[in-house]
Amino acid sequence: MSGELRAGKGLFVAADAQAKAQGEALDRDAALKEIDRLNQQMQQLEMAAEKAQALKGDVDSQIQMFEQRLKPLSEAVLFSAPEGMAMTSGEDMQLAAARNVAINAGEDFSAGVMGNATLLAGEKLGLFARTGQLSLKSGEGPIDVQAQNASMRLFAEKKLTLSSASDISFVGKKRITLIGGGSYLRLEAGKVEYGTTASYMRKVKRTMAAGSSSLEQGPAELPAPLPDLSCGPNTACFRVLDSLTGSEDMEFAYQVQTSTGTVVGRTDSALTHVVNSDTEENVNLDYVFQIRAGTR
Repeated sequence: MSGELRAGKGLFVAADAQAKAQGEALDRDAALKEIDRLNQQMQQLEMAAEKAQALKGDVDSQIQMFEQRLKPLSEAVLFSAPEGMAMTSGEDMQLAAARNVAINAGEDFSAGVMGNATLLAGEKLGLFARTGQLSLKSGEGPIDVQAQNASMRLFAEKKLTLSSASDISFVGKKRITLIGGGSYLRLEAGKVEYGTTASYMRKVKRTMAAGSSSLEQGPAELPAPLPDLSCGPNTACFRVLDSLTGSEDMEFAYQVQTSTGTVVGRTDSALTHVVNSDTEENVNLDYVFQIRAGTR
């Protein structure tokens, strides 16, 4: 057995009380005021989204429906309840519209599913939080964010932090460029380029050079620094040989540390520059960076 309820010009279903059945049967003031109040809130939120260059909602269509369909109740159905409204189904529930679906809430909006939740958009999809936090978290599975045919941008007015409990990998098929404070580092086409407008400081204990043919061969051994203190009284210099070829014909940069200071130099012979001192003191060769390998 089935039934139906029809009203060709419009239908108003309400749970608003009318004491002693007084008042107009189609008195929709309470319902219309509530809809109008929420539409005004949505307009304010839309203005904030536009100012933040976020995707705006279509509030104009809601106002158009309010003015043309709900206020005159023209070929529309209006439900109103002052304390609450519920719809439930033992199986499925479907909500469909040939044009727009609008959901407004004066406070919270919650949706929960125990299975999968899918949100599909034929054109654009926007998320905007005006004053609070926008949070995206996964309890166990991975998070995959892709721009398959366009660019991707991350921006923060303050500090931007990327952290991992294990590894972080930055991969650029053509190049990777890091820019900060007027300095830069660019990785491109097998080259490493760095530049700065002021000074460049490197604090390392040891520098290792590896062959360019394959990482599977392992890093090349550092040239073995051999002390040679026969440069004169209270002087010191070092002789460096290529450990692979045994040749002195190589170019390298180095740093010599003494108790009174540091000497940084570059040479294309086997010997470092001579370090002089007025008194006897310890001299250490801190690091050697091979620029050009020696030949047999």
